[in-house]
Amino acid sequence: MNNILNEGGYSKDIILKSRDDIQNIIKKLCNNGSNKKFLDIGGAGNPRPELSGDCEYNIMDIKKIKTPYNLIIGDICSCPEIINDTYDIVFCMNLFEHVTEPWNAAKEMVRITKPEGIIICIAPFSWRYHPCPIDYYRFSHTALKFLFERTNLIKETILNCYDIKLRRKDHRGAKIKLYDNLDINNDVPPIDNLGGWRENWQSVWIGKKTY
Repeated sequence: MNNILNEGGYSKDIILKSRDDIQNIIKKLCNNGSNKKFLDIGGAGNPRPELSGDCEYNIMDIKKIKTPYNLIIGDICSCPEIINDTYDIVFCMNLFEHVTEPWNAAKEMVRITKPEGIIICIAPFSWRYHPCPIDYYRFSHTALKFLFERTNLIKETILNCYDIKLRRKDHRGAKIKLYDNLDINNDVPPIDNLGGWRENWQSVWIGKKTY
């Protein structure tokens, strides 16, 4: 990354981390997790059990989908199916842009996390429009931090940064079949001489719940 960026020549509030560094931080937080429970929200279509380390891996999704993992059906904006203080680590990635009320999603994520537990949220700061099935929001690092800290139940922010590994990737999207026998180009950005969407940033926030 340092070979490309003018290190120190941009806002001091912007912290950049490699994807490997971010994943290693998550795995370290999950290690020694015997008898601990990890919840991956919205992960049914793309499970990430490798991030859960020694923890018991669980998935929550809004719809039923075939998976070998323990699946909870529910909406993270309001999920009475899960009682308070259930999970040691609550994780979501590429979810917040698709939920109608990310402020409520953050509140629920904190609620279902055990005291001293870890909350991890990765969401797009700059990404192509991709309604799968619908696309609402983008998040700066400060926005993610605010959404969780506004609950007044966060003991500390462990990491608040950007992952720009895919920054210049030529994202052209794909056709998505929304209805039977009907393909709609609802996930395809305008294409020009430079290709598709080429400014891909993800915001990352990791925090610890208070006692």
